[in-house]
Amino acid sequence: MNKGLSFLAVLVLLVAVIWLGVRDTLTPFQRADIRQPVYTVSELPGGSDPSTALPDFQTEQVLVFGPAFWGAFPGAPAFPDVDSARRWLQENGRKGRWGIFRLSGDFFLDTYEREGARHLARTLVVVERVE
Repeated sequence: MNKGLSFLAVLVLLVAVIWLGVRDTLTPFQRADIRQPVYTVSELPGGSDPSTALPDFQTEQVLVFGPAFWGAFPGAPAFPDVDSARRWLQENGRKGRWGIFRLSGDFFLDTYEREGARHLARTLVVVERVE
């Protein structure tokens, strides 16, 4: 009985720690007044299969995550314009089915710099695929 109770306590503690690490990340943010759009890059669904359709961003909510687990995951890469995102894809050898997406946030208000790169400061929603 004592071992079972200890196991249950450790399990509950583990679940609580994980929940605290991702709780804010799971809540998307949509800014009403966007002055400078923010863009990100991502591999398209289906990997190299070109027949895989993209979601309809008007009817389905697709999230791009901000930081999680107390900074262990810094958040998705963020860019102020399409050219910067395109340049990042080329410099990092991302070929194939990669896309550039406009998000529901403002570049100056919803991103932060870490180790010379900009990342999302909060979870945002994909508004449209740009490329």
